[in-house]
Amino acid sequence: MASSDSMDSRVMVLQIFTSCFQKRPDRTQSKSLGQGDGAVETESEDTNIQSLQTPSQPRNRAKISSQSGTDRPPDPESLPKSHNADESKFRKLKSAVKSKPKSVLANRRSSYRYFARGEVETEESRAAEYKTTVENKLGQMFDGFLSNQDKVADKNVMGAESIESYINTLGANHLNHEAFVVFEIVKAEGLGQISRDGFVEGWSKLALETDRSLRVPVDISAHKRYVQSCIGKLPHDPSYFKQVYQRVFFVGKEPQVKAMDTLVAFVFWEMLLGPELHHWKTRNIDWLRLWKTFIDEVWEIEEGKYKRGVNKDMWNQTLEFANKTMADETLSFWSEDQAWPGIIDDFVAWCQRGGFVAT
Repeated sequence: MASSDSMDSRVMVLQIFTSCFQKRPDRTQSKSLGQGDGAVETESEDTNIQSLQTPSQPRNRAKISSQSGTDRPPDPESLPKSHNADESKFRKLKSAVKSKPKSVLANRRSSYRYFARGEVETEESRAAEYKTTVENKLGQMFDGFLSNQDKVADKNVMGAESIESYINTLGANHLNHEAFVVFEIVKAEGLGQISRDGFVEGWSKLALETDRSLRVPVDISAHKRYVQSCIGKLPHDPSYFKQVYQRVFFVGKEPQVKAMDTLVAFVFWEMLLGPELHHWKTRNIDWLRLWKTFIDEVWEIEEGKYKRGVNKDMWNQTLEFANKTMADETLSFWSEDQAWPGIIDDFVAWCQRGGFVAT
């Protein structure tokens, strides 16, 4: 019984399989291949399907004949064709890229540059907007420190009374070198004056630092902390001390004048090169005292005023000379051939004549 069921199943499967290849009354069949070719019939409506060869038919192979004991190479035309689909697609793609007009490729590159430039411009616009916000806030902060007298006289300049209040608010002493730290930050120019432009420029530079960890926010408490840190490093950081020292020249003179009054210069030298900060004195010589004595002798005083003033070069070179004398009080570093200002050459000669240093 089981054998009969198995036989019926096989017959049914065979009938289903053969029905797939039977002729349909509403479609015409293509002509069958010649006898002996081992082909089966296919429907003519599918023009893309070619006659299928039976496994019994061998593929065309290159024929190799032998003549006079030597082998003749196969005919290239008889070799099977390569039908590598990936290679064919690559060749078509390469050909298509080469055939594209240069203008098309240029437009694509141009589009990329356009969007890349757009991102840069967006970043720049955000930075510009932030810069404007910072400057506006600093302008408002500046206005808050103006006295009533300043508001009437000139709203863009902070006067002496306002400066004193501002420096004290930052926790600095307006009567000693600590005030110079504030003057350096706000780019002060002129005695008893802080301009709006210098105030905004100085603090905005710190608020817009490239390194975000070094930025100083637009906040009076943050400004106070920053000023205190600068006051702390002033005696120990030669580079920063030089930066503040050079700014003091502009603080000590009138904006339209090229030289600082000598009396003002000595007051500032006492504050900067005196015992409290960067004392210009070595083991055997008090250089600051000698320097003042020399100036008093060389630059005659009439009616309590020196005939000459201290220009920028003399002011800056005095610090350079002071640093070298504190490292070598014998002045062995000095030479007539060096480019020291004439006043310093005269000072060295004066010290040698007075026996303060060996000749």
